[in-house]
Amino acid sequence: MTPENGVIPNKGSALDNDFWSLVPSKVSPEMNSDLLSAGTEDEILSAIKSMGPFKAPGPDGRLLHDNAMLAYELLYAMKTKPRLGHLAFKLDMSKAFDRVEWSFLKRLFLHLGFAEQWVQIIMEFLSTVSYSLVINGESDAERNHHIQGVSIGRGYDPINHLFFADDALLFCKANISQALHLKTIISKYGSLIGQVVNFDKSSLFFSSHISIELRDQLRRALDILNVDWINRYLGLPSVLGRSKKSTFSYLVNQTSFRIKTLKGEFLSKAGRENGGLGFRDLEAFNIALLAKVAWKFKVGNDSMLFRIFKQRYFRNCSFLGSSCSPGHSWVWRIVSATKEIILKGLKWRIGDGKSINCWNAPWLSGNSSFKVTSAFVGGNVHTVADLINHQSRSWKTSVVLNSFNPKDSARILQISLSSLNRPDSKIWGLTPNGQFTVKSACNAALSIINPTPSHQGIGCSYETDLKLIWKNDSLLDFHVPISHPLSSHWIPPPQSSIKLNFDASFDASTNRAGGGFILRNHEVYLLRSFGLVFQNVPSAIVAEAHSFRVAVQTCIDLGLPNVLIEGDCQPIMHLQFIDEAISNIILDVQHLVQIGADLSLHWTPISGNQEAHEVCRFALNFVLSSSVTDLGPFLPSSVRDALFRECSFVS
Repeated sequence: MTPENGVIPNKGSALDNDFWSLVPSKVSPEMNSDLLSAGTEDEILSAIKSMGPFKAPGPDGRLLHDNAMLAYELLYAMKTKPRLGHLAFKLDMSKAFDRVEWSFLKRLFLHLGFAEQWVQIIMEFLSTVSYSLVINGESDAERNHHIQGVSIGRGYDPINHLFFADDALLFCKANISQALHLKTIISKYGSLIGQVVNFDKSSLFFSSHISIELRDQLRRALDILNVDWINRYLGLPSVLGRSKKSTFSYLVNQTSFRIKTLKGEFLSKAGRENGGLGFRDLEAFNIALLAKVAWKFKVGNDSMLFRIFKQRYFRNCSFLGSSCSPGHSWVWRIVSATKEIILKGLKWRIGDGKSINCWNAPWLSGNSSFKVTSAFVGGNVHTVADLINHQSRSWKTSVVLNSFNPKDSARILQISLSSLNRPDSKIWGLTPNGQFTVKSACNAALSIINPTPSHQGIGCSYETDLKLIWKNDSLLDFHVPISHPLSSHWIPPPQSSIKLNFDASFDASTNRAGGGFILRNHEVYLLRSFGLVFQNVPSAIVAEAHSFRVAVQTCIDLGLPNVLIEGDCQPIMHLQFIDEAISNIILDVQHLVQIGADLSLHWTPISGNQEAHEVCRFALNFVLSSSVTDLGPFLPSSVRDALFRECSFVS
């Protein structure tokens, strides 16, 4: 959009004045005042917390660093494997902004009434912004083999493109036919959406054995000036030379410049005392970020990054059992170097117990190694499965007591087993909910870098700022519709429905808990009341979860239709993994809710759950059975009185 193409009149002409007179002023002084006012702390925190927890993943869930690692691995393979005959084409797209006259845009903003200070800020952003092409899905050229991507080994998944937000990287065979076909596809794309490749800024990289003559032919066929060098992809070096220091020197320079521009008041007190941002903490933070990738490799997933690295480096073994040699890529070597962190946090979640060695596997909470402290003295106990009664899905108490010391025995018997015979699974033992977090890995790295007892928290000089981001770590939410009542008292269910209220009462001195639940209809008529006791319960939240599972299972066993299950513990009712101690129970409830056709979950405040609370207190003190007991005529007077009050209130 320039004067030369006849769309906009020349500046200063009569037609130019007429043109701008048609642009009305729309921005009021009040609007400009709001635009130029400094952001408040609440606004900044709101903006930070509105960011996605996974930092803008790609369309298939890939993170930015996934693509950067894939790009480096593919270019490394092209550089080190002579048999590969491919080229990599890094695109630089000419955007609409490249064809906009900035002076025209600035004049437009001013005529609309925007303050000059605001316009100047916006122009600085616009004139330096960069965009790039994003394409998803398999192309016809790929299906018809007109373009063949890079495959880093026989039977490996070929990759012919990496697209992520600001960068595009294409791969094909290094021959004229495929290069021209690739150029045709890009030209067709540009003609459809109005974008074209800026060939002056695009670049090529070739497999190591491609001859100079063929490289020159391909360069001329693609109209590319920059050959044999793709400087950066997603802001990171694509190829490393012998000197890592020189390769990453630009990062040091950028960081140094930004630190110098910071004013002292922007650094925390701890940061000033430690002489800045705490580079030992930054080292631990970097290790933790790499450990996040390693953890994905350990537990496995279906991402492209995992598949490529699994095929290449640990096809026939686990990540922890893999090897690392100087001939392997730099990315693989730095990720492999975090195995110590992974081993520090690795823990088993007990399912059927068949995969877990009792004596040397990490499966028991209570110490930093997650291993039993008892010595193996022989016998038939080898795996955790040998300690479980698989029919009742309970611990073999006598076997546990005879095989382990009292401390280990008590911890084992407090583990909640799943009622389902699911396989064992690996979890991250350094967080309460068993989910990997960078924060916990950073703490683990700090304990290795500086193994002193003084590290109680993350230790970073920017700890307060990081807490703002980390304090709302995502939980594994199972998406079941949860109702939140508007009233503080018990509300009858709709007609033809039944409401079950449950609760638990916990005695920390004996590690016993009472579970209780009652069923009522829309007429507030008491249908049934049940109670039972739980042994070896480590906490109140576990007691609540036990009672929840039994209540849901009882509804299914009785074949009750249209049941609204109500409890007063929000995390439990939201089926959240807030504590690894209840993970098996929550998984069981998730399964039960799925197979229970007419079950719905509701949270209520404690004031709306008083009757169930009285029942569970009665069960703790008077019920001896660990099986569900129909209280019937034994219903305590305290419950009857509470029911009478509720009936009076509802009526």
